[in-house]
Amino acid sequence: MSLQPILPYCEQQIKKRIASLLLTGGRTAHSTFKIPFEVLDDSVCSVTKQTIHAELFKRAKLIIWDEVPMQHRICVEAVDRTLRNIREIKEPFGGVTVVLGSDFKQTLPVITKGTRQEIVRACLTKSHLWSGIGTNPKEDVELPSEIKRCKSTMDLLFKVYPNLNVEEVATETYLQERSIISARNDDVATLNELAINHFPAIEDDQPIENRGNSLSNENMQALEPPSLPPFKLQLKVGCPIMLLRNLQPRDGLCNGTCLMVVQLLQDHGQLYVALSRCTSSNRISVLLGNEDDDKTTNVIYLEVLL
Repeated sequence: MSLQPILPYCEQQIKKRIASLLLTGGRTAHSTFKIPFEVLDDSVCSVTKQTIHAELFKRAKLIIWDEVPMQHRICVEAVDRTLRNIREIKEPFGGVTVVLGSDFKQTLPVITKGTRQEIVRACLTKSHLWSGIGTNPKEDVELPSEIKRCKSTMDLLFKVYPNLNVEEVATETYLQERSIISARNDDVATLNELAINHFPAIEDDQPIENRGNSLSNENMQALEPPSLPPFKLQLKVGCPIMLLRNLQPRDGLCNGTCLMVVQLLQDHGQLYVALSRCTSSNRISVLLGNEDDDKTTNVIYLEVLL
């Protein structure tokens, strides 16, 4: 079982799946259009003219595509080519009206170890399909007065998790009602370590078995792949964790499931998005690194916006 401390780590694909569940009958774009996992500049979707999917696309009058800024532009272009071919109409998307939803100030396509330029080139705004759509490229976001301001990670931790270091406070309900979201994995690691150090329970450090890897122990310990737990996994009874593998989906044990440590055995996402995930602004605390208590920078790539 692969586990990761839950203080806040979100993956792009999880977000897409969750977004699709918010609409009745909603499905992911890859599931609906049969977009290949390995997409090239000239790819088409895995739908032929003789299938039920093709008949559905022929009859379609409207397609609503939410969270589209997260899609690589060549995925959208593949759908465009497929619809043109199936409907035998040379207009964009085969003449179907397509409503593209979401905001380019939110999460952009994930490019493994990609540079800023590579991420920008992957955006839909750089596609030949994009025209006539603009947005306001404003970097500073004015924070509502109800949002709590924090000046340090310790301050943020105890604003969100008050009395975390007191025994019997961190109950299951207490942990389910709170979360801290960060855009950087190194900040997540810092918050996790800070939280686990203040968690009132018995510590358990599990050394990873040396299986004859050619890398030295020092180099192995320095690696922190985003989809794997840290080398030194600190756990305490009662702390929240996240499941990173699909173990038993029918029983709810799938990628992204939130769990809690109940016993230790001797065995081994950006400001705009984050603020919108809470139902009430007076329950949000923000760590501010500058002297302005009312504004913070919304990190965006202006070249993506028109």
